[in-house]
Amino acid sequence: AFGNIKGYVDFARASSDCELLVGGHCDDGKGYFIEPTVVRARKPDVTLMREEIFGPVLTVWVYDDRDLEETLGICDRGTPYALTGAVFAQDRAAIVRIAEALTHAAGNFYINDKPTGAVVGQQPFGGARASGTNDKAGSVLNLLRWVSPRAIKERGSSRSRRRWRSARCSWRRASDAPTRSSRSPSPAPGRASPASSATARGSGSSTA
Repeated sequence: AFGNIKGYVDFARASSDCELLVGGHCDDGKGYFIEPTVVRARKPDVTLMREEIFGPVLTVWVYDDRDLEETLGICDRGTPYALTGAVFAQDRAAIVRIAEALTHAAGNFYINDKPTGAVVGQQPFGGARASGTNDKAGSVLNLLRWVSPRAIKERGSSRSRRRWRSARCSWRRASDAPTRSSRSPSPAPGRASPASSATARGSGSSTA
């Protein structure tokens, strides 16, 4: 991981399409340390804007307000991933427009909040495109991925349907019932089984 992240930092330092604004120091002399780094991209299709780095490296690209529509298209098509995204704005109309334009660009979309990772028990999480199947771990939507729906239709009288339900219930009872060899006698009410009595006596003698 250290070598991979350092490679992105070195690329930014050497590329004429990038400007290193903050950080950029990498040290593996004792442990593996990557200094928090901010890179300004001079064009939106540089490698750091398109790929996942999984390290403390933030790449920013500044666009003009009048180029918002074009920028939304770049955000939607600029990377194969679609995991998280965020918009910061006070204009409600702008928020709605941006959210609609980026419908398929982020499985988890945040408004006036930082995009984050999965928070177990607090929010469903998952992305589409190259980020996954967008099944939303932590929700019932993920459980549906593991089932296979089946539809059964029988044409006949209500008598035939009753026979179907009766046979199905009989099969369930037979499959759920324990076999004779697996049954163990239950102790009578108020009496302990021999095994539990022996255990209790053994515990009492060891305590004494």
